[in-house]
Amino acid sequence: MKAVFIFTLLVTVCFTSNTSLIAQKILEEYGEVTAENKVLSHYFLYGTHEGKEILGHTKGDKIRVLENKNKVAHRKVAFKTKEGKALLNSVLLKRDEIVTLSLVISNKAEGIYLQTLNYDLTQKREPFKISSLNEISKNSVPSVFRADIASMKVFFNEENENISIVVTVEPNKDGAKKFIEIINLDSEYNVIGQPYVYFAENTDNKVTVSQLAIHEDGTVAAVIQEKEEKFILGYTLAYMDLSGLEPLEVKVQPAYNQIGGLKLSNNTFDAKFSLSIFSVDSEEKSKGAITVYEYNSDKHTVDSKVYGINAEDLNKTEYEVKLEDYTVHEGHFLEDGSHILTLSNSYDITHYRNDGSIKVDYYEKGFIILKIDKNQEIVWVSEVKRNATASGYASALDVLTYYTEDGFMEFIFNTNDKQFETGSYSTNVGKSARFLAFKGTESFVPTKATIDLSSGEVSIKEMTFGDKKVRALTTDEVEKGNEAGIYTIKAIVNKTPTLVKFDFK
Repeated sequence: MKAVFIFTLLVTVCFTSNTSLIAQKILEEYGEVTAENKVLSHYFLYGTHEGKEILGHTKGDKIRVLENKNKVAHRKVAFKTKEGKALLNSVLLKRDEIVTLSLVISNKAEGIYLQTLNYDLTQKREPFKISSLNEISKNSVPSVFRADIASMKVFFNEENENISIVVTVEPNKDGAKKFIEIINLDSEYNVIGQPYVYFAENTDNKVTVSQLAIHEDGTVAAVIQEKEEKFILGYTLAYMDLSGLEPLEVKVQPAYNQIGGLKLSNNTFDAKFSLSIFSVDSEEKSKGAITVYEYNSDKHTVDSKVYGINAEDLNKTEYEVKLEDYTVHEGHFLEDGSHILTLSNSYDITHYRNDGSIKVDYYEKGFIILKIDKNQEIVWVSEVKRNATASGYASALDVLTYYTEDGFMEFIFNTNDKQFETGSYSTNVGKSARFLAFKGTESFVPTKATIDLSSGEVSIKEMTFGDKKVRALTTDEVEKGNEAGIYTIKAIVNKTPTLVKFDFK
């Protein structure tokens, strides 16, 4: 099949039904969520664990645990180091312990610290130092180095419990290059291989990590972006293995000059992972392409292929869309080596009010799904229709995706109840009927799209849960279960905000 024609299949493989699904069910209810324990003054939710809510103070110095609206544990977790006071930059909820990570910076030194707590907040392992940025400073400037600006992001693989720490640094010395450092830890917090350091090509450029994926075997892939003041100069795909050898780097390029988004695959197959880049011709904006890089980590080889996209074909859907509004949502390998690639037609528009304030509207117009076989040929293209808008509440548009053992991909998301007024799901509605407002979440209908991965056929249906009315899934605050489709999540159950363990399959 020629790539230029791939999107003409959209209208032929999608359908909706008014038949309610009955497989999904509520496994357990953990208690009511009230205003008092959902937002406790300056506390916010890190996540849930076995029906308990783990919250942190906005100052990064305290954690508390709630169960059935009641505070069952509370602890001050900030601590002193030789570099200064360590506040919490990141908190990870593992199966049997809480992990806290802190980046500490002073005018004398820098350091990254880790500590672990039990879920009753007793200390399990005292804080210890993982890394000091001045260990690599000699490569940034020959003289004494200090960080002027530094930030830390943490990535976590829930299956093997490995951790990757990304520190982005802007030195305070003239003539010093900005850099990022990536440190990879196994489940016992031992450093895997060598820390990876990437320096900007010159002192004016900035570098960031756009994507990072921790694979099942503990290896790590990262995409580094380098840019000058206004323009992205290029991307580097870095691969870090378990041997301790120098990480490998490959320059990757999109087909066109306007980047619509990129994504590393969330798993591997036969020692291969993928990086998918969506790009658009910035002048015509009617031509686009998906460039898929497949990295073979055994052979250290990279194959790539470009799939063309025609904006004319996209606009044969129910509503007009713009090619430049698409981003890469997810890439996933199936057991037969084929690759499922999902694009999201999502974007936001910023409005500047007369009083100087800003209003941001968020839009989600649906998903394009492509199945690419192991020979990198397109098997089918399908669409999950959506027509949702939110203002100042981007998380209302979040979706959960997972893959079932019997060969289906499923999306879980909220829709406005007016989209089910005819008895079946409809995206051909007015503005008020697609709006997901922060207030009035009782009208958010849990909805599931199911894609048959053998044929690409799609069904989109309202989710029902026996005699209980469920509304307003908080898809941005979840705890994954042991298998696909099981999540602990907040929802409105029979008009009561409740913490619930669902089986969505």
